[in-house]
Amino acid sequence: MSKVQRATSMGATKLASFPGEPPRPPPVDVQAQAALPAKQPTRSDSFDEAAAAPLALGAATGAGSLDLAQLQKSVTSPPHGAATTSLLQGFNGLLEVAKDVPEEQKLSRVNDFFNQRFRYVSDQEQFGAPDHWATPVEMMSRGAGDCEDFAIAKYLTLRALGVPESKLRMTHVKALVPGTSSPQAHMVLAYRATTQAEPLVLDNLTEQLLPLSRRRDLAAVYSFNTEGVWVGDTLSDAGPSRLSRWVDVLARARAEGFR
Repeated sequence: MSKVQRATSMGATKLASFPGEPPRPPPVDVQAQAALPAKQPTRSDSFDEAAAAPLALGAATGAGSLDLAQLQKSVTSPPHGAATTSLLQGFNGLLEVAKDVPEEQKLSRVNDFFNQRFRYVSDQEQFGAPDHWATPVEMMSRGAGDCEDFAIAKYLTLRALGVPESKLRMTHVKALVPGTSSPQAHMVLAYRATTQAEPLVLDNLTEQLLPLSRRRDLAAVYSFNTEGVWVGDTLSDAGPSRLSRWVDVLARARAEGFR
């Protein structure tokens, strides 16, 4: 993925490109972009750090489930260490406090958790490769990820919390980066309360949840989940099975406990 490097002179932002990976643009000033006052997310100021028992969440709504016993086993297996276990305890606490709240609060709590507890680090820096889609356990093992890793972790967590697949789409966007002459590739998670609703953006660049129309720095290119691939609002003939990295990361996440 492209790595954003902050220049120390004149406030410029310099990008070194790596093929195939969305970069992380600098944090955006969404307040300056929004025509209306932005709604602040509901915060979870503290999480119950006690390890949760294995549970399946959201089964009644057709959402995903989570085998926490398998997840804990995956986290505590080599090469993962104490830092990973600590993040898992926080994750368990997130599941506990978010499981019974309304969907919009689930979005805020999940977005806050990952944005506040994990650092952005490019794939090139972490894996020595231009593009690697990490599972949540891999993120926990490093305390870091890049833009699609954040989006994947939020997607899987919201699925486990009962948010239906039809409301969530991984979304490839073009981001306007200050100091560059052209938009840069970036990945976010989009949530639609209804089929006709405007997408609400969960982005590792900001803790604010804003409709896509108020994110003037972003332009959607295509979106996908396990049900399909969309270009704009049009369902593509190309199914999600053709997205090899998506298929691969979901398979690895299932083996770690995300069902």
